[in-house]
Amino acid sequence: SGGLIVSVSALTTLWSASNGVSAIQVGLEQIAGISKSGMKGKPKAIVFTLIIILFLPVLLLTQLLQAPLISLLDSFSQKLPLATFPKLIINLLESSGPVAVLLVFFIILLLYCWLPKEKRTVQSQLPGTIFSLAATVVFTMAFSFFMGHFWKASSIYGSLAAVFLTAMWLKFTVMIIFYGAALNEALVETKNS
Repeated sequence: SGGLIVSVSALTTLWSASNGVSAIQVGLEQIAGISKSGMKGKPKAIVFTLIIILFLPVLLLTQLLQAPLISLLDSFSQKLPLATFPKLIINLLESSGPVAVLLVFFIILLLYCWLPKEKRTVQSQLPGTIFSLAATVVFTMAFSFFMGHFWKASSIYGSLAAVFLTAMWLKFTVMIIFYGAALNEALVETKNS
């Protein structure tokens, strides 16, 4: 009975979380000027939600919270007798940038090509993907700077600010993705006319 409750809870959570991806899907379809996919697009939204569930926490930890994590691990490495493990993690965090950029590039490209109802060619979606990637990287770097400062502000307000700023990061990242999709559509329309 406990396993059934956990399974139903996990499926309900996945279904609810996929509503956010469905909203992105609807936004991309509106930008493209195509009809909404409705419930037919829900399986795509669920699969893409699983992709985001797997990769977003890794990106958040390795990129957005990189400076606070490195300082935390550095303080642990000074206090612990086995200092090699935290230093290994610090080295991995410091070299994770190019991998994260490639991962974000492929996620955005997959989002543009696969998530809307009508399929898009990779070539037609590259300009918006490159724009979205560059804007996301710049915005994330700025966000990481502010996150590092608010994280240390105080024990109470720093945590509240971190939650608020993470929500704002997500909102602006989705806006950047929509701007990239609009750029792709404008270029496709210019090419066709």
